[in-house]
Amino acid sequence: MIGAAGYAGGELLRLLLQHPDVSDCVAVSRSQAGRPLAEVHPALASSSDATFSDLPPADAARGRDAVFLALEHGESSRLAEAIFAAEPGLVVDLAADFRVRDPALHRRYYGEPGAPAVRNRFVYGLADVCGESLQGARAIAVPGCFATAAAIALYPLARAGVASPPALFAITGSSGAGATPKATTHHPARAHNVFAYGTLGHRHDAEITEQWRRWTGTQGGDLRPDSPPTPGRSCAGSISRCIRGLNQGQAPAWRPRTGRRTRAGRSYGWGSHHRS
Repeated sequence: MIGAAGYAGGELLRLLLQHPDVSDCVAVSRSQAGRPLAEVHPALASSSDATFSDLPPADAARGRDAVFLALEHGESSRLAEAIFAAEPGLVVDLAADFRVRDPALHRRYYGEPGAPAVRNRFVYGLADVCGESLQGARAIAVPGCFATAAAIALYPLARAGVASPPALFAITGSSGAGATPKATTHHPARAHNVFAYGTLGHRHDAEITEQWRRWTGTQGGDLRPDSPPTPGRSCAGSISRCIRGLNQGQAPAWRPRTGRRTRAGRSYGWGSHHRS
């Protein structure tokens, strides 16, 4: 794992270190090199006595079954070609660098796409929807927090058909902003408080829009769900509420049935509340 000292890295380490099929896990961090994992991630105290490594990313990736990139936005693009040259079996990027395939959407929300030589290798890894189709993928872009909550709510609607793009109201916890506190992301500033930000456009709108267009078969223009993000008082987790219009003749009770069909056979949880 490259960039293992942040919140995402710590949570991923927790999952990997207790996974029965993972026999060896190397945590790389330039800022924390030499320190025990548990000093940075206290929850790992009973799971490992390993220390953070300062191996160069390409050296850490060489010969590995899987490499996870838990880096700040832009860093994965900078390192991607060297990582692929090391020929690991699988590359999983937790940042936003490779989530959006449409160059126009990427430029609008993130700027010019990086790593053009390798970006088309990545598939969007919304496992809750893609499921077994991800088997055999060699490079996966992990969806963002708002985007995951939104997409799980939107996917049944896209399959059933709606009169217009839905409106989304999403609240996320403070850890989604990363380990470095800022004036609006530090938890004491958010506790017992709810406020909106990015109301004219949040960067996760790009991947939400791209997936909505793909699922509904609509392309181009500005046809997208309306999804102003809202920081909440919790530390972790995201919740998304979806408001939609029905097509003419569509029964108000279609939503629960559609949701049950969509999640049939899935091992993850889908929560829904319906009011006619």
